Amino acid sequence: MRYLLGMAVPQTPPGATDSRGSLLRALGLALAPDQPRDGGRRWSGFGWQIVLLIPASLLYFFVRNLSAGQESVAFDNAASIVELQKTLGLDWEAALQGRVLDLDWVISAMNWIYIWGHFPVIVATLVLLFGLSRTNFLTLRNALIASGGIGLVCFIAFPVAPPRLFDPSLFFDSLGELSTSYRFLQNPKVTNQFAAVPSFHVGWNLLVAFAIWRSTHIRLVRLAAVIFPALMMAAVVLTANHWLLDIVAGIGVAIAGLGGAAVLDRVIDWLAPLSPASTGTSADQVGLPEADSHVSV
Repeated sequence: MRYLLGMAVPQTPPGATDSRGSLLRALGLALAPDQPRDGGRRWSGFGWQIVLLIPASLLYFFVRNLSAGQESVAFDNAASIVELQKTLGLDWEAALQGRVLDLDWVISAMNWIYIWGHFPVIVATLVLLFGLSRTNFLTLRNALIASGGIGLVCFIAFPVAPPRLFDPSLFFDSLGELSTSYRFLQNPKVTNQFAAVPSFHVGWNLLVAFAIWRSTHIRLVRLAAVIFPALMMAAVVLTANHWLLDIVAGIGVAIAGLGGAAVLDRVIDWLAPLSPASTGTSADQVGLPEADSHVSV
């Protein structure tokens, strides 16, 4: 991918401003920030990444409002999933949760993983990769955006009630009944309660695991990257927040997100074409560091 931070622009007379060059620099800094060599500029452009989250957040709340009046449709769709899982012999959720309800430590662990192992882990990974491995940061960011877009379409077209809402007499809402952190990090009044398909908890954690695996050669860290998505798969079922087929959909959307990241890569190159690679000017020639291809952490 061509990195666009500090792209080569025509020289302007003293005191003059090249507005097009400034715009392209800002666009490049936001979409594809380069990896600096010196620690002093390591976080240059990070603020733009926060800005990029604003449209995505607004879109999420727009979709949430669209789904707010679809309770009956969401319950009908959940019933369809239940019937399909019975046909496939996969109606295991209630039995699996029933086996651990008397094990307080298991329920507490599953609650903890569901809450603290999702958004906090994603944010921490993005911050870490931005500072250490910009290439993998961009892949993860773009895959999250692409898969998120696919997921939002699914939420609009196919809202689904989670097990804890679908049949409270059969499923125990361990997060709602036992967790206070849940109300803070994933408040039901703010989050979309019918966004069960696909499971972003599983899909996005898989993307994080993929990015971490590519960013390090440390076996223990790679092992953790493999194990954690598996723990999240258990957590979404044992907390009665997702059906088993939601997990399958989450994995599929994650894979599609990686493909979408490659497409976004090409779009970014098209949006800001004046890069060192396209002008024949190296990063060193414009006084900028080269991008990293792989950083061990």
